[in-house]
Amino acid sequence: MKRMLVGFDGGLGGHDAVALARALAPSGADIVVATIYPQAPLLAAAGLDRGLQDNLRARGGAILDRARALLEDVPGVEFRLAMATSPAAGLHRLALELEPDALVVGTSHQGPLGRIAPGSVTEQTIHGAPCPIAVAPRDYAGHGHELRRMGIAFDGSAEGFNALERGGELARSLAAAPVVIEVVDQTWPLVGAYGTADVIGDLRETAEMHLREAQHALAGIDGVTVQTREGFPARELAEATHNLDLLVLGPRGYGPFKRLLLGSVSAHVVRNAECPILLYPRATEAHDDSSARAEETTTTATG
Repeated sequence: MKRMLVGFDGGLGGHDAVALARALAPSGADIVVATIYPQAPLLAAAGLDRGLQDNLRARGGAILDRARALLEDVPGVEFRLAMATSPAAGLHRLALELEPDALVVGTSHQGPLGRIAPGSVTEQTIHGAPCPIAVAPRDYAGHGHELRRMGIAFDGSAEGFNALERGGELARSLAAAPVVIEVVDQTWPLVGAYGTADVIGDLRETAEMHLREAQHALAGIDGVTVQTREGFPARELAEATHNLDLLVLGPRGYGPFKRLLLGSVSAHVVRNAECPILLYPRATEAHDDSSARAEETTTTATG
Protein backbone atom coordinates (compact mmCIF):
# COMPACT_ATOMS: atom_id res chain seq x y z
CA MET A 1 0.00 0.00 0.00
CA LYS A 2 1.47 3.30 -1.08
CA ARG A 3 -0.87 5.69 0.73
CA MET A 4 -3.03 5.25 3.80
CA LEU A 5 -5.47 7.55 5.55
CA VAL A 6 -5.77 6.88 9.30
CA GLY A 7 -8.71 8.08 11.37
CA PHE A 8 -7.54 9.14 14.84
CA ASP A 9 -9.88 10.21 17.63
CA GLY A 10 -7.39 10.14 20.50
CA GLY A 11 -8.95 7.07 22.11
CA LEU A 12 -7.71 3.51 22.33
CA GLY A 13 -9.36 2.72 19.01
CA GLY A 14 -7.29 5.45 17.38
CA HIS A 15 -4.13 3.90 18.81
CA ASP A 16 -5.19 0.55 17.33
CA ALA A 17 -5.68 2.19 13.92
CA VAL A 18 -2.20 3.69 14.01
CA ALA A 19 -0.72 0.28 14.92
CA LEU A 20 -2.50 -1.38 11.99
CA ALA A 21 -1.34 1.32 9.58
CA ARG A 22 2.23 0.62 10.69
CA ALA A 23 1.75 -3.10 10.01
CA LEU A 24 0.21 -2.51 6.57
CA ALA A 25 2.64 0.17 5.43
CA PRO A 26 5.80 -0.87 3.59
CA SER A 27 8.87 1.31 3.95
CA GLY A 28 8.33 4.64 2.22
CA ALA A 29 4.54 4.53 2.18
CA ASP A 30 2.63 7.79 2.64
CA ILE A 31 0.59 7.94 5.84
CA VAL A 32 -1.96 10.68 6.43
CA VAL A 33 -3.44 10.84 9.93
CA ALA A 34 -6.68 12.76 10.29
CA THR A 35 -8.66 14.02 13.27
CA ILE A 36 -12.19 15.23 12.59
CA TYR A 37 -13.65 17.87 14.90
CA PRO A 38 -17.36 18.74 14.90
CA GLN A 39 -18.97 21.76 13.39
CA ALA A 40 -20.39 24.10 15.99
CA PRO A 41 -24.16 24.20 16.45
CA LEU A 42 -26.22 26.64 14.42
CA LEU A 43 -26.06 29.22 17.21
CA ALA A 44 -22.30 29.37 16.91
CA ALA A 45 -22.51 29.54 13.12
CA ALA A 46 -24.83 32.51 13.53
CA GLY A 47 -22.23 34.27 15.62
CA LEU A 48 -23.98 33.92 19.00
CA ASP A 49 -21.01 32.00 20.41
CA ARG A 50 -17.99 33.02 18.39
CA GLY A 51 -15.51 31.17 20.57
CA LEU A 52 -17.19 27.77 20.35
CA GLN A 53 -15.81 26.75 16.97
CA ASP A 54 -12.32 27.89 17.98
CA ASN A 55 -12.55 25.76 21.13
CA LEU A 56 -13.62 22.71 19.14
CA ARG A 57 -10.77 23.20 16.70
CA ALA A 58 -8.25 23.57 19.54
CA ARG A 59 -9.54 20.39 21.16
CA GLY A 60 -9.14 18.56 17.83
CA GLY A 61 -5.61 19.89 17.47
CA ALA A 62 -4.69 18.55 20.91
CA ILE A 63 -5.99 15.11 19.90
CA LEU A 64 -3.93 15.18 16.70
CA ASP A 65 -0.82 16.01 18.75
CA ARG A 66 -1.20 12.59 20.41
CA ALA A 67 -0.96 10.96 16.98
CA ARG A 68 2.21 12.95 16.27
CA ALA A 69 3.74 11.52 19.43
CA LEU A 70 2.83 7.98 18.39
CA LEU A 71 4.41 8.39 14.95
CA GLU A 72 7.39 10.58 15.74
CA ASP A 73 9.74 7.79 14.57
CA VAL A 74 8.07 7.53 11.15
CA PRO A 75 9.34 10.07 8.61
CA GLY A 76 7.07 11.97 6.27
CA VAL A 77 3.74 11.43 8.04
CA GLU A 78 1.15 14.09 7.20
CA PHE A 79 -1.37 15.23 9.80
CA ARG A 80 -4.76 16.70 8.91
CA LEU A 81 -7.30 18.48 11.10
CA ALA A 82 -10.70 18.74 9.44
CA MET A 83 -14.15 19.98 10.41
CA ALA A 84 -17.24 17.98 9.47
CA THR A 85 -20.76 17.21 10.60
CA SER A 86 -19.58 13.74 11.67
CA PRO A 87 -16.32 11.76 11.80
CA ALA A 88 -17.58 9.46 9.01
CA ALA A 89 -18.44 12.40 6.74
CA GLY A 90 -15.06 14.03 7.34
CA LEU A 91 -13.10 10.84 6.65
CA HIS A 92 -15.12 10.11 3.51
CA ARG A 93 -14.42 13.62 2.22
CA LEU A 94 -10.69 13.24 2.84
CA ALA A 95 -10.71 9.81 1.21
CA LEU A 96 -12.24 11.29 -1.94
CA GLU A 97 -9.57 14.00 -1.94
CA LEU A 98 -6.55 11.80 -1.19
CA GLU A 99 -7.63 8.55 -2.91
CA PRO A 100 -5.79 6.35 -0.40
CA ASP A 101 -5.19 2.64 -0.88
CA ALA A 102 -6.99 2.17 2.43
CA LEU A 103 -8.72 4.13 5.15
CA VAL A 104 -7.65 2.66 8.51
CA VAL A 105 -9.94 2.88 11.54
CA GLY A 106 -10.15 1.35 14.99
CA THR A 107 -13.13 0.13 16.98
CA SER A 108 -14.89 1.50 20.02
CA HIS A 109 -13.67 0.11 23.34
CA GLN A 110 -17.16 0.47 24.76
CA GLY A 111 -19.64 -2.37 25.05
CA PRO A 112 -19.15 -6.15 25.25
CA LEU A 113 -15.62 -7.18 24.34
CA GLY A 114 -15.13 -3.90 22.49
CA ARG A 115 -16.84 -5.24 19.38
CA ILE A 116 -18.14 -2.88 16.73
CA ALA A 117 -21.67 -1.89 17.67
CA PRO A 118 -24.35 -1.40 14.99
CA GLY A 119 -24.58 2.30 14.19
CA SER A 120 -21.23 3.12 15.80
CA VAL A 121 -18.80 5.64 14.31
CA THR A 122 -16.71 2.76 12.94
CA GLU A 123 -19.68 1.18 11.19
CA GLN A 124 -20.84 4.56 9.85
CA THR A 125 -17.34 5.13 8.43
CA ILE A 126 -17.28 1.72 6.75
CA HIS A 127 -20.74 2.04 5.22
CA GLY A 128 -20.55 4.02 2.02
CA ALA A 129 -16.78 4.53 2.17
CA PRO A 130 -15.28 5.49 -1.21
CA CYS A 131 -12.14 3.38 -0.75
CA PRO A 132 -10.98 0.15 0.92
CA ILE A 133 -11.33 0.10 4.71
CA ALA A 134 -8.97 -1.59 7.18
CA VAL A 135 -10.46 -2.16 10.64
CA ALA A 136 -8.24 -2.83 13.66
CA PRO A 137 -9.72 -5.01 16.43
CA ARG A 138 -9.74 -3.98 20.05
CA ASP A 139 -6.34 -3.78 21.80
CA TYR A 140 -4.45 -4.29 18.54
CA ALA A 141 -1.92 -1.65 19.60
CA GLY A 142 -1.11 -3.60 22.76
CA HIS A 143 0.64 -6.41 20.92
CA GLY A 144 3.42 -6.76 18.39
CA HIS A 145 2.02 -7.72 15.00
CA GLU A 146 3.32 -9.09 11.73
CA LEU A 147 0.89 -9.80 8.90
CA ARG A 148 2.16 -13.25 7.92
CA ARG A 149 -1.00 -15.33 7.48
CA MET A 150 -3.56 -13.47 5.37
CA GLY A 151 -7.01 -14.91 4.70
CA ILE A 152 -8.95 -14.01 1.55
CA ALA A 153 -12.68 -14.79 1.48
CA PHE A 154 -13.65 -16.01 -1.98
CA ASP A 155 -16.84 -17.21 -3.71
CA GLY A 156 -16.09 -16.92 -7.41
CA SER A 157 -18.05 -13.66 -7.86
CA ALA A 158 -16.73 -10.41 -9.33
CA GLU A 159 -16.42 -9.05 -5.79
CA GLY A 160 -14.57 -12.18 -4.75
CA PHE A 161 -12.13 -11.88 -7.65
CA ASN A 162 -11.58 -8.21 -6.81
CA ALA A 163 -10.71 -9.13 -3.22
CA LEU A 164 -8.53 -11.99 -4.47
CA GLU A 165 -6.59 -9.79 -6.87
CA ARG A 166 -6.07 -6.97 -4.39
CA GLY A 167 -5.31 -9.38 -1.57
CA GLY A 168 -2.72 -11.11 -3.73
CA GLU A 169 -0.99 -7.80 -4.42
CA LEU A 170 -0.91 -7.04 -0.71
CA ALA A 171 0.42 -10.51 0.10
CA ARG A 172 3.31 -9.96 -2.29
CA SER A 173 4.21 -6.59 -0.77
CA LEU A 174 4.06 -7.94 2.81
CA ALA A 175 5.60 -11.35 2.04
CA ALA A 176 2.46 -12.86 3.61
CA ALA A 177 1.09 -16.34 2.93
CA PRO A 178 -2.45 -16.17 1.50
CA VAL A 179 -5.12 -18.55 2.78
CA VAL A 180 -8.09 -18.58 0.38
CA ILE A 181 -11.29 -19.46 2.23
CA GLU A 182 -14.52 -20.66 0.64
CA VAL A 183 -17.58 -21.34 2.78
CA VAL A 184 -20.10 -23.95 1.65
CA ASP A 185 -23.28 -22.14 2.60
CA GLN A 186 -25.56 -24.57 4.41
CA THR A 187 -28.11 -21.81 5.03
CA TRP A 188 -29.10 -22.00 1.35
CA PRO A 189 -32.87 -22.73 1.12
CA LEU A 190 -32.59 -26.00 -0.80
CA VAL A 191 -30.16 -27.40 1.75
CA GLY A 192 -32.56 -26.65 4.57
CA ALA A 193 -35.58 -27.87 2.62
CA TYR A 194 -34.13 -31.10 1.28
CA GLY A 195 -30.76 -31.67 2.90
CA THR A 196 -29.94 -34.22 0.21
CA ALA A 197 -26.49 -35.62 -0.33
CA ASP A 198 -26.68 -34.52 -3.98
CA VAL A 199 -27.19 -30.87 -3.04
CA ILE A 200 -24.34 -30.90 -0.53
CA GLY A 201 -22.14 -32.67 -3.04
CA ASP A 202 -22.84 -30.07 -5.71
CA LEU A 203 -22.01 -27.27 -3.29
CA ARG A 204 -18.71 -28.90 -2.38
CA GLU A 205 -17.79 -29.43 -6.05
CA THR A 206 -18.51 -25.76 -6.76
CA ALA A 207 -16.30 -24.72 -3.85
CA GLU A 208 -13.48 -26.92 -5.10
CA MET A 209 -13.80 -25.38 -8.57
CA HIS A 210 -13.65 -21.87 -7.12
CA LEU A 211 -10.58 -22.70 -5.06
CA ARG A 212 -8.77 -24.10 -8.10
CA GLU A 213 -9.53 -20.82 -9.88
CA ALA A 214 -8.18 -18.91 -6.90
CA GLN A 215 -4.95 -20.91 -6.84
CA HIS A 216 -4.49 -20.24 -10.55
CA ALA A 217 -5.11 -16.51 -10.03
CA LEU A 218 -2.51 -16.39 -7.25
CA ALA A 219 0.14 -18.37 -9.14
CA GLY A 220 3.60 -17.04 -8.36
CA ILE A 221 2.85 -16.10 -4.75
CA ASP A 222 4.64 -18.27 -2.19
CA GLY A 223 2.76 -20.19 0.46
CA VAL A 224 -0.75 -20.13 -1.04
CA THR A 225 -3.15 -22.54 0.66
CA VAL A 226 -6.90 -23.09 0.33
CA GLN A 227 -9.49 -23.93 2.93
CA THR A 228 -13.10 -25.06 2.69
CA ARG A 229 -15.43 -24.48 5.62
CA GLU A 230 -19.06 -25.53 5.91
CA GLY A 231 -21.88 -23.86 7.80
CA PHE A 232 -23.16 -20.30 8.20
CA PRO A 233 -20.79 -18.06 6.15
CA ALA A 234 -20.79 -15.18 8.67
CA ARG A 235 -19.97 -17.41 11.60
CA GLU A 236 -17.40 -19.50 9.74
CA LEU A 237 -15.48 -16.48 8.46
CA ALA A 238 -15.50 -14.85 11.90
CA GLU A 239 -14.18 -18.08 13.45
CA ALA A 240 -11.48 -18.29 10.78
CA THR A 241 -10.03 -15.01 12.07
CA HIS A 242 -8.83 -16.84 15.22
CA ASN A 243 -5.85 -18.13 13.22
CA LEU A 244 -5.26 -15.24 10.82
CA ASP A 245 -3.28 -12.00 10.96
CA LEU A 246 -5.59 -10.30 8.43
CA LEU A 247 -8.80 -11.20 6.56
CA VAL A 248 -9.55 -9.64 3.17
CA LEU A 249 -13.26 -9.45 2.46
CA GLY A 250 -15.39 -8.25 -0.44
CA PRO A 251 -18.71 -6.38 -0.10
CA ARG A 252 -22.22 -7.20 -1.20
CA GLY A 253 -22.72 -7.62 -4.93
CA TYR A 254 -25.02 -4.63 -5.26
CA GLY A 255 -24.93 -0.93 -4.47
CA PRO A 256 -22.92 1.96 -5.94
CA PHE A 257 -19.67 1.10 -7.69
CA LYS A 258 -16.55 1.87 -5.65
CA ARG A 259 -18.58 2.25 -2.45
CA LEU A 260 -18.62 -0.11 0.49
CA LEU A 261 -21.95 -1.47 1.64
CA LEU A 262 -22.00 -3.85 4.59
CA GLY A 263 -24.19 -6.90 4.10
CA SER A 264 -25.26 -9.39 6.74
CA VAL A 265 -22.14 -11.54 6.33
CA SER A 266 -19.55 -8.76 6.18
CA ALA A 267 -21.20 -6.84 9.04
CA HIS A 268 -21.13 -9.92 11.29
CA VAL A 269 -17.50 -10.64 10.43
CA VAL A 270 -16.37 -7.07 11.05
CA ARG A 271 -18.19 -6.96 14.40
CA ASN A 272 -16.80 -10.28 15.63
CA ALA A 273 -13.36 -10.65 14.05
CA GLU A 274 -10.31 -11.31 16.17
CA CYS A 275 -7.86 -10.06 13.54
CA PRO A 276 -7.87 -6.95 11.35
CA ILE A 277 -10.32 -6.90 8.44
CA LEU A 278 -9.62 -5.31 5.07
CA LEU A 279 -12.77 -4.62 3.04
CA TYR A 280 -12.65 -3.74 -0.63
CA PRO A 281 -15.41 -1.82 -2.46
CA ARG A 282 -17.48 -3.41 -5.18
CA ALA A 283 -15.64 -4.23 -8.39
CA THR A 284 -16.66 -2.16 -11.40
CA GLU A 285 -16.89 -4.31 -14.52
CA ALA A 286 -14.14 -6.86 -14.00
CA HIS A 287 -14.90 -10.57 -14.09
CA ASP A 288 -18.49 -10.15 -15.24
CA ASP A 289 -18.51 -13.75 -16.46
CA SER A 290 -17.46 -14.99 -13.04
CA SER A 291 -20.13 -12.87 -11.39
CA ALA A 292 -22.84 -14.30 -13.62
CA ARG A 293 -21.67 -17.81 -12.91
CA ALA A 294 -21.60 -17.16 -9.20
CA GLU A 295 -25.27 -16.13 -9.25
CA GLU A 296 -26.06 -19.69 -10.30
CA THR A 297 -24.12 -21.25 -7.42
CA THR A 298 -24.86 -21.36 -3.75
CA THR A 299 -21.49 -21.02 -2.07
CA THR A 300 -20.61 -17.68 -0.50
CA ALA A 301 -17.68 -16.00 1.18
CA THR A 302 -18.68 -12.37 0.94
CA GLY A 303 -21.61 -10.46 2.32
